[in-house]
Amino acid sequence: MTLHQLNIFLSVAKFKSFTQAAVELRMSQPDISVHIRHLQDEVGITLIDRVGKRIALTQAGEFLKERACLILAQIRETEQVLAEMKGLFRGSLYLGASTTIAMYLLPNTIRDFGRKYPGIKIQLKTGNSGTVERMVSAMEIDVGFTIGIPIKEVSSTIFMDDEVVLVVGPNHRLARKHNVYLSDLQSEIFLLRGISSVGWRSFERLFPNPGARPNVRMELDSNQAIKWAVAAGAGISLVPKHAVLAEAKACLLNIKRIHGYKLPCPLNIITHPKKKLSAVGQAFLQLAFVKDKKAQQPVST
Repeated sequence: MTLHQLNIFLSVAKFKSFTQAAVELRMSQPDISVHIRHLQDEVGITLIDRVGKRIALTQAGEFLKERACLILAQIRETEQVLAEMKGLFRGSLYLGASTTIAMYLLPNTIRDFGRKYPGIKIQLKTGNSGTVERMVSAMEIDVGFTIGIPIKEVSSTIFMDDEVVLVVGPNHRLARKHNVYLSDLQSEIFLLRGISSVGWRSFERLFPNPGARPNVRMELDSNQAIKWAVAAGAGISLVPKHAVLAEAKACLLNIKRIHGYKLPCPLNIITHPKKKLSAVGQAFLQLAFVKDKKAQQPVST
C-alpha cells in the first residue's frame, strides 16, 4: 500500500466518482480504476462497491478512509516539523473558508502572511460552512474558517461576532418598514445558499415547520450572486451582516432585523480535535487575529 494509492482512494471516496477523482488528480479514469483495483488486491478485501453508476464505500472502505486521512495529515505535520527543526520556515498551509470569509476577511491576511513568510505555500479551498467543516473533519485542511454555530465534531474558537440580517432591495415594500415582523415574511420569496449555509440554517430557525415556510425560489452558490439578485428585486435573503455593509452604505441593499428575533452569527476558527496545529498554522492565526485588532471587533454599521 503506497501513499499514492491512498491519495487516489481518498479522492474517489470524497467524490464517490472515478471521473471526478480523475479530474482532481489530473489522471485518466482507467488509471484511477487500475490503482483502486491493485489496492484492493493488495489488502485482499473489497473497499468500494459499484452499483450501476453509483459508488459506495464498504465497511472496510470507510475504515481505510478514516485511517488514510489521519496518516496523510500526520505526514504533512511531520514534514512541517522537520522543516522547522532545520531552521527553514518552509512548507504548506492548507486552509478552508466559507466563501464570505474568503472574500471579505482573509485576502489581506494572506497577502501579509505571504510577505512575512515567503517560503510558505498557502492552499485555500472555499465552500459553505458545512463544506469547510467536512474538510476539517476529514483532515483535508489544517484550519477552517466558518460562519454560524459549528458542528460538535470540530474544535472551534470564535474570532468575530456577527449576526444574520434580512436584506431587501431598495424599492422593496419592506425597505420602508421600521419594524419587520416574522408575519411580514410569509408571502415573500427567499433566495438562499445551500442547505448547510448559515443563511439556510437561519431560515430553518425562523421557520421550523417545513410546511409553513415561505417560498424559497432559488438556491445560489454565493452571497455575491444573492446580493445581485436581491438588489434586482428577485426576492429577499438572510446573509451575514458584514457581507452586505458596503452595499447598504451605497443604498443598493437595505438591511433589516426581524422584530423579536436575534440571529447570532459567530465567525469561527475550526480545527480537528486530534490534530495538533503546526507552527505555520499558529503563525497564520496570530497574524490574522491577534495582531489585527480590527478583526476582533464586532461588526457594526
